[in-house]
This record gives sequence, structure tokens and C-alpha cells, in this order.
Amino acid sequence: MDTRKQLRQILSVTVAFAAMGMSQAFAYSYTHPAITDGEPLAAENPGVPITVGGEVGSLTPKITHHIRLIDASPDQFTVDAVRRNPIGTVFYHIHDENRPFLLFINGIYEDASVFTDVYREAYAAGYNVATVKLDPDADFIANGHLLAGQLSVLRQQVPGIDGRLVLIGHSMGGLDAYVALGDYRPLNAAALISLGTPWGGSPLANLLNRVVQLPPDSPIPATLFGAAADRSLTPAKVRQEVTALHSENPALRALRVVSVVGSIPSADTISSPFLRAGYAALSALGYPANDGAVPTPAQQYPFGGTTIQVSADHNGYVRWNRLQPILADILHLPAPAGPSETNQPPGTLTTIAAREASRPNASPLRPAADPLQDLLNRLAIFEYDNSALRR
Repeated sequence: MDTRKQLRQILSVTVAFAAMGMSQAFAYSYTHPAITDGEPLAAENPGVPITVGGEVGSLTPKITHHIRLIDASPDQFTVDAVRRNPIGTVFYHIHDENRPFLLFINGIYEDASVFTDVYREAYAAGYNVATVKLDPDADFIANGHLLAGQLSVLRQQVPGIDGRLVLIGHSMGGLDAYVALGDYRPLNAAALISLGTPWGGSPLANLLNRVVQLPPDSPIPATLFGAAADRSLTPAKVRQEVTALHSENPALRALRVVSVVGSIPSADTISSPFLRAGYAALSALGYPANDGAVPTPAQQYPFGGTTIQVSADHNGYVRWNRLQPILADILHLPAPAGPSETNQPPGTLTTIAAREASRPNASPLRPAADPLQDLLNRLAIFEYDNSALRR
């Protein structure tokens, strides 16, 4: 590939991802309008204050939230309930303390309402359930510390979660959970399931950061594109923080992690225009195996565990029929009958690659020897190797 063609490719990808970043920002505002009527659900406590942001490594300014617990039945846990209740809220509902407890954590550009169906289906299958409202603009370090506080308050209310808690994090939610478990060490979690989590970061974050360098006198608010959540997901940043957390926390080194990684055969299978742009960008830059937001190799937890590969785009992981077989067949958790026992649909796992502690504690993610990728590496856009996917 000649140099001019490489540069044209980089330029086209830059423009595509700039458009995607703008679209994502406006899409979030459009789908999360301000609530002008109705009241928040009644909380069980007045709110425990917690200040997050400003920590070492965090890109989020300091801000104080209040942690509130709400016992929300599946019928009460709705999109409106999530929007009407403030950041810091914990929604939960239990059968009894002796059952496995599933805690769902959403990713970037989302809120807890993405789990409304899964929350209901998991509870119907007999599991205790919870989800949390995090700050959509905060990075995974600040949100991880907020989540640690939410776990502390929840544990006081439901002491039986020790040893029974499975955290299920979609996208950046997996990183939020990892930080929280490293921060709140008294908690004994059974496992962490990451769904398309960028354990190796996403090169799109590096690219977006370069595209949105706005001049000081720009009429466009920098925060429209430059939220800490976006800036924290560069490969170098994620790798640095995850490696430090793993090395400093024995609890994290002992944590069982199941990585659900996804890829899609072509952009034609993606309904979201934002993910179509992301898929095109990653493919053009030499990462044909991706889910529209994160290259497939970067979705694997770099310190062992179990990897499960599915055919899904970045929005396609949050499905109960994907999660149930992981809980039953991989983690071997009991699934007691719920109040109305139903036959769950079969799992949609395509391959299961068990790698229990078989990989060394060193990430295999490193630059590949490829002319285009070498150029991009020298621009510090990519941090890991996908050469095996081209064989």
C-alpha cells in the first residue's frame, strides 16, 4: 500500500470517527431527555455522600454524589425510574440472601436502563439482582470508586452478597467493576463477567482525542467530545491502570474473570449507524475483527481467566440468553426457580475457550509489523497486536 493511499485511509477514518463522536454525543442527549414530571422512587436511606474524581490517574474533576438504595421490583425498574433518580442510586431486588446476586454495570454512552429486560429475566430465573446509576461523563477510575461506595452501602443492607456476588460489566462497566473490587477490598466477589470490555483500551479513543482538539475560542463546548470517559479509554491509559491494579491487589489477582468477546462479519449486520462507523474505522485501520467499538483482542482480560467468543456487535452483549449459560455452565452457579418458573431460551455461545490461569501474567498486546500499522504506531494510535487475526 503506497503512502498516499495510507494517508487517505487515515483521513477517511478520522472524518468517520469524528462524525461518530458527534453523533454519539447528540444521541445520548436525545435518548436521555430531562425529566420534567414524576418523582424519584422512594429510597431506603437519605443518601450517603461520596466524593469521587481527582484521584491519582483520574481525569474527572471532583464531584460529590449521594448513594441511595432503592428496592425496585422488576416492574418498578423502568427507563423512567433510572432517569428520575440521581447518580449514585442502587436499584436492587432479592428473593433471599442465600441466592447468587447479579450486579449489572453499564458502559459508556449508556445508563442502567439498558438492563431493564435482563434485570427482569434474571430475577424470574431465581437470581437476586441489582444495578447502579453511575456518572455518564466520568472516567472508569472515578466511576469505579463510586461503585465501590455503592457496593459498601449495598453490603450493609444485604450482608449475604459476600461470596455470592457476580458483577456483570458491559463495555467500560467492566473496568468500573475492576476498579471497584480493587478499591473495596472487604468484599469477596464470586466472579466478574466482562461484556465487550476494552481491557486493552480502544484505538478509537486515541483517534477521537486527536480529532477533537478544539481551539480555546471554539463555540463548540469541549465537553461535547472530551468527556473524561472518552479520554480514559486510550490503550495506553487502560493498560497502565489495569496493570497497576492487578499488581497491587491480591484480591484482583485471585478474581475469576470471564471475558465475553465479540466480533461481526461485516457492517451489514449492524443496525446502529454509530457502530457501523466504528466498524469501518477499525477495519480500515487494520483491525478487521471488532464489534464496532473495540478490537476483539482488546476485549480479552489480559491476566488469564475464561474467554467466550460470540457473534455480536458492541450493543449485542446484554442478552439474558447469553448470560444464563455462562452463569450455569462456566461459573456453575445454581439457578433456583423464580416466582414464575419459565423455560429460558438456549444459550448463543459460539465457542468456549477455557484458559484458566494458562496464560502468563503479561499481556500479549504489542505492535504488529505492518507498514500501515507501523505508521499508526509511530503516531501512538495503536498499542496492541492483531496480526494473528490475519492468518
